[in-house]
Amino acid sequence: MDIGLSNSKEECLHCGSLVSETLRKEKEKEEHEPAANINSPLSLPKIQTAYEEFSISRLTFDIRKIDAFLDLTTCDTACIMAANKKHANTLLTRLCVRALMSNTQGGFNSSKVIFVDAGNTSDVYQCVNFARQYGLDIKKVLQSIVVSRSFTIYQLSNTIINELPGVIEQFSSAKVIIIGELLSMFVNDPLVQIKEAESLIRQMINAVRKLCTYDNKLCVISFCSNNIITKTYARLILQRIDKSIEIARRDNSDKKNKNDNDLSIDIRIRKKDKNNHSKQQQYSILLQEKMLHLVSEM
Repeated sequence: MDIGLSNSKEECLHCGSLVSETLRKEKEKEEHEPAANINSPLSLPKIQTAYEEFSISRLTFDIRKIDAFLDLTTCDTACIMAANKKHANTLLTRLCVRALMSNTQGGFNSSKVIFVDAGNTSDVYQCVNFARQYGLDIKKVLQSIVVSRSFTIYQLSNTIINELPGVIEQFSSAKVIIIGELLSMFVNDPLVQIKEAESLIRQMINAVRKLCTYDNKLCVISFCSNNIITKTYARLILQRIDKSIEIARRDNSDKKNKNDNDLSIDIRIRKKDKNNHSKQQQYSILLQEKMLHLVSEM
């Protein structure tokens, strides 16, 4: 069976264009499609209930303990950080699949998910696992996740700052932008100067915030927070992000059952009051690691 996150055709490492072959094929398809008939019944205004309107703008993780405090909506910017990058990547992949699901299934009803892979984190097998648990068409799910990969911090910043607006315009019905392992190349490249890195990170996050606000999208960023350099960069991101989840391994040394509630999760939500002053709400929960991989029964 021919399965892939996207039929991405990588460019030369020094080339400016990072958009995958999938994007170009989709654009050609749209250009050859006939214009919509304004007299068609499909062109009539859509009528829906207030509940449906509410459901459209809300994306959850389908993890009860997290969803009790956090939901993600269009125009939101959020980040998932963890000392162990597999935890952040699992939640990110979970969101990718749920974003494609219908509102009646508790999803986001997004036709596509735009995935900017900054650290080679896109996990086909984990994606297949979630799609199978939800009873979804696996091939259709994978074909709906459009992946763009970068190989240097300059390609990454060019993708986010300069190319994403065009991609979003092309996939206007895509409601979710995922940026996986944003800080990976900044940390692993020994030639990167901290001041230059900080400048690029600020520019990328500012660009993402503008895209979410003006194009009514949700953007979720992940990164690993396991060293001093990453934590320095992380502060720049957290200052500009609306909502965040931080996952850490809980110290169970004093517990008899060391597998019980073995992850500590901190949820932070930044809101503005009526005087436009920023306030932060913080919640802490305990979660068994296996709950990141399991879905509730539909």
